[in-house]
Amino acid sequence: MNKEELKEKQKYLDLISHYQFEKTDEDEEFLYYLEELLPEEVDTDYLEPLFSLLGNNPDINFGSPGNIVHYLEKFEEDIYIPLLYKTLDEHPTQHLVWMLNRYLNAVEGEKWEEGIICLRKLSARSEVNSPLKEVVDHFLAYQTEEQLN
Repeated sequence: MNKEELKEKQKYLDLISHYQFEKTDEDEEFLYYLEELLPEEVDTDYLEPLFSLLGNNPDINFGSPGNIVHYLEKFEEDIYIPLLYKTLDEHPTQHLVWMLNRYLNAVEGEKWEEGIICLRKLSARSEVNSPLKEVVDHFLAYQTEEQLN
């Protein structure tokens, strides 16, 4: 990658990190643009900006699960899961909780227990709004009931 391409990439990553959706047509265009420009191969430079985007825009539906989540899930667990936990701690959103639930569906043992602890901590936080708390409690109940069966 030459100097100009690196500069352009950094500008794009900064835009992702700081973008605030306002629920306009421009947001839909930005999301489409973003999803189209995600590289085919995993690139760790995109991790933090994408988690920032998800954490800073709690009211946005990024899909079910959406291209951003699919892209993040391409990374090895030991790369993206710590950032998922960090972002959940700093800026919990329904989409991030849903991502954690997807992860918990695929793991067991200590990894599963770590995720359950994260959900319990989120559920106990006083600053977590009611709709988010409902989602957290739903997935917490789902995961713990599944474990019992």
